[in-house]
Amino acid sequence: MTNFIIIITIISVLLFLRVKYLGLYKKVKFITLVSIVFIMVFYILIYPSEIIEATRSGILLWANVVLPSLLPFFIGAELLVGLGLVKFIGVLIEPIIRPIFHVPGEASFIFAMSITSGYPIGVKLTSNLRKSNVISQSEAQRIISFCSTSGPLFMIGAVANVTL
Repeated sequence: MTNFIIIITIISVLLFLRVKYLGLYKKVKFITLVSIVFIMVFYILIYPSEIIEATRSGILLWANVVLPSLLPFFIGAELLVGLGLVKFIGVLIEPIIRPIFHVPGEASFIFAMSITSGYPIGVKLTSNLRKSNVISQSEAQRIISFCSTSGPLFMIGAVANVTL
């Protein structure tokens, strides 16, 4: 059955490449997506106990490993932003970070938090600065490009914790 899915995927990719130039791209894309969803539902109906166990395992992994390793960083970052530390660090570091990355000094806080804590915090802090109009859209895109990383503390807290 796995070979069947691989063959369907390869055929779908080839069809996308072929029909994109013939004007049938949207119709084939829709039919392919419906077929993939149908196959997934079919597998859920055939193997319900495996699906339920995998779902339970995934939720427990998230609740016991990922959430505890990320929550302190989210809370700490929001506290530091609320206390005004971002502005303070931004003023101090702007002469260094502006010529290198062409972003305002506030990005240095985001960079430091993303390097230490990991992927989601850099994106979240960038989003918060963009929503409060501290940075422009192009600056936010630049910040995301170098602040969307997996930090060592997240790796130690989440990944190493699971393997031990």
